Amino acid sequence: MGREILLLLLLLAVVSRGLSDNCTSCLFGQNVHCTFRQYTSVPTHCFSSDVTSINLDHNDITELVEHQFSKFTNLRDIHINYNKIKFVHKTAFDGLSKLIALHLEHNEITTFPQIGVMGISIVELKGNKIKEIRREHINGLTSLTHLY
Repeated sequence: MGREILLLLLLLAVVSRGLSDNCTSCLFGQNVHCTFRQYTSVPTHCFSSDVTSINLDHNDITELVEHQFSKFTNLRDIHINYNKIKFVHKTAFDGLSKLIALHLEHNEITTFPQIGVMGISIVELKGNKIKEIRREHINGLTSLTHLY
């Protein structure tokens, strides 16, 4: 029994070290740069609450879920290009009053995502499968200057 517990503790140490290294190796102060990590979901457990920039380009993320970024109220820039995103929940960006730029290029998004951040000025969605953008999609985005 003692040997089994020791092996279990050793296994837990190895697994948590691997997770920690994977997370911390892409943190640079208030900037997160976790590209080419094969993430299938946004690893929000890795980020500090004061992060200002997130780059998750070239992963395998398939969706942005409800309140995905809500605890990161200082976020100004999000890059999740070249993933497999098909679905963006309407509250994924709630609470991000400082968000200026959202980059979701080259994913599999079919409908214009509800962003709901009045201060956002750049939204990049090129390379997706969006067929139309209607006025109601961008109503309320009063600071929008670039839509790609």
